[in-house]
Amino acid sequence: MTNEPPELDLWEITDSRRIVLGKRWKDVLAETGLSHETLNRWRKGYKVDTLTDRAFERALRWEQGARDAAKAGRQPTELDEAEVGADRGAALKASEAAAASTLPSRDVELLADLAAATANRLGLTAAQAEEAFRRALGDIEAKRAAQERGQEPPDVPRRVG
Repeated sequence: MTNEPPELDLWEITDSRRIVLGKRWKDVLAETGLSHETLNRWRKGYKVDTLTDRAFERALRWEQGARDAAKAGRQPTELDEAEVGADRGAALKASEAAAASTLPSRDVELLADLAAATANRLGLTAAQAEEAFRRALGDIEAKRAAQERGQEPPDVPRRVG
């Protein structure tokens, strides 16, 4: 007999959470940008990278470490509405900055993907992630404009936070 808590059924927990949020699995996949195969591996408890873990936790509106909590026999902690709202607000500000950008849309999409992945990896708040994206976009635009004018591009590294 072991003293370990019973492992919660990730399959059942994630399905229940999805239903509570009123999402279909294809909605979750669209939100994360990950494959159905990766989703199944994640829900079955297979090892996945940290960014994948974080993407599914965010899509299910759980705090970081939710899957590990479930595997340890604890119920995942839901994100509070203020944090969910902050994420939505940051995404909206970032999309507004992107819309006003002079860069080609493909470049802005690549920057947004890179910023989101980095923010998740570093555990940045929504506000910090939005600020980092806005600054990076501004820096890239300034360098490109300087190059177009035949000037040396500015090289000013800045810290967010």
